[in-house]
Amino acid sequence: MTQEIYTTPDSDVNEQIPANGPTKRTSTTAFGWVLLVMGGLGLILAIAGLLMILQMDFEMEGLSSLLLTSDAILSTLSKIGLIAVALGLIMRKPWIANAAKAGLVVSTIDTLFKAILIIPTQASGAVNEAATMGVYIGFYLVAGISLAIYIGLMFYIRSEPSRREFQLD
Repeated sequence: MTQEIYTTPDSDVNEQIPANGPTKRTSTTAFGWVLLVMGGLGLILAIAGLLMILQMDFEMEGLSSLLLTSDAILSTLSKIGLIAVALGLIMRKPWIANAAKAGLVVSTIDTLFKAILIIPTQASGAVNEAATMGVYIGFYLVAGISLAIYIGLMFYIRSEPSRREFQLD
């Protein structure tokens, strides 16, 4: 089955949407699958951490079980948000913009919770200065990657080809 592209006078045929609707870009699908794998692996680890905390009544020096459970729940919700965004990308759903905003909010809350309550206590319990720096560098690296994913996704969704692809007008 061939796809007919409609033409109009004085128009560039390469920039027109086929008459039967928007096309699916490979970059959107690839981006969606990468986020799905990242979110899936993160969800498995977040649930494992939550179960460990709940089953063992796990406490760290200076961090209560309630604080660690709250952190694990926020982390799990953040990974669920990433999976929802990935599925929206793969399935080309128009609700992708709202899912991305919600994911960014949950991820930001999770990051701030860790930055204010968890990371300083973990760093203060480190055995030496190198371990303390490792805690902070690891946290900032993961937080930066998370923020970059969502900001990049926002710019990607707002581009004209994405607006056509997801029918966001």
